[in-house]
Amino acid sequence: MSAHTNGKASPSIQAASPLLWRLLITGFHLCTVGLLLLVLTPMYAGLYLTGLMGFMAVRKVRLSSRYPRAERLKFTRDGKYIVGISIGVGLAAINTGNNLLYLLLGMLLALIITSGVLSEISLKKLAIERSFPLHIFAKQPVLVAVTLKNKKRLIPSFSIQMNDLLNEVGRTKRCFFLKAAAQSQQTTGYRAEFSKRGQYVFDTVSLVTRFPFAFFVKKRRVKNQVSVLVYPAIHPFDNLPPALASRQGDQTSIRMGTGREFNALAEYKPGQNSRDIHWRRSAAADRLIVREYGDEVGITHSIYLNDILPVKARDEDEQERLSADIELCVEYACSLIMRAIDHQQGLTVITRQGVWPIQSDGTGLYPCLAALAVIDFLPFDSDNEAPSEHISSACYVVSLRETLHLAPEVPAEQTVTP
Repeated sequence: MSAHTNGKASPSIQAASPLLWRLLITGFHLCTVGLLLLVLTPMYAGLYLTGLMGFMAVRKVRLSSRYPRAERLKFTRDGKYIVGISIGVGLAAINTGNNLLYLLLGMLLALIITSGVLSEISLKKLAIERSFPLHIFAKQPVLVAVTLKNKKRLIPSFSIQMNDLLNEVGRTKRCFFLKAAAQSQQTTGYRAEFSKRGQYVFDTVSLVTRFPFAFFVKKRRVKNQVSVLVYPAIHPFDNLPPALASRQGDQTSIRMGTGREFNALAEYKPGQNSRDIHWRRSAAADRLIVREYGDEVGITHSIYLNDILPVKARDEDEQERLSADIELCVEYACSLIMRAIDHQQGLTVITRQGVWPIQSDGTGLYPCLAALAVIDFLPFDSDNEAPSEHISSACYVVSLRETLHLAPEVPAEQTVTP
């Protein structure tokens, strides 16, 4: 998947940002130590350095023992202003000794501390649950339900943003919760779309808040592992072979039923639908005559997915084209299956790795789609061939062009290739 860089800083700027940030923090600590040496005694500067080194050591041990270092706190534009003003007021208060400046400095520091404490409390004891639909097809948007649970007994949480790190999908999905009351839960959702079939595993959810004053963006990562199986994409039916694009293969049975094909006229019997009464014939015969219809059933056919991988050496471009053709083969097979089910046709899906019978009512459909979602094409093996007893004259073959000669021979109109 190609990386998108629109709206982002260049790699050189991103690499330089941590270094500039560390230099800024180091300079701040050095200035603080210098002020303590000038205004107070060296003992206070030594205590400050000792406490700072102890804090850094404990933090490093904690992060290295559990999780890799992650971004937790980020300044907003307003936060940078308030910190800059606090530093300026602090320097002015130390330089002049003005009590009003000390009072203003205390108010600014109180705002910063209050912002940090309230945002930390707001992110504590929160849990996230994601619910994906049971059946998901590639290239079709789905609605993902997100539930935020506040497990705190008394304190609500405000202004919580959930960032779902769907790396396989291509971008981060966001949901916003204005307020989550204590011992309650809220549910919202977002739309997601999967570009390819396969098994997806989503692990990390990020909870972000700017509460209460938007001075800082505080983030906390929550573990919520979800496994999603995505079926192959379905192509429009008018792009499929004419034999299945039309309703060829359907036939009407001779037994009476509720189909759409007219079969005969017969005398009305109690329990039959009164809307089927043929009133003109009934008036002529002086008794009730009804139309009878035949049940529509489909001819059971088979779909053979030729899952043979060409062994010819390829460069990178050819390998990408081959991967795209393999995906198309699986998607065409899935499209043929869904077309048959829509027409209430029973069928059998055949590969060298398994056989999946599907009834006309859809029984056996989803186990077959689950197998196609994770199927891989394998090199040719003469000892592992598809069972020929399931291959009939109504068999449709889906194959790569390079391996079509290794598939069962069927008429050209029953062959599908990328």
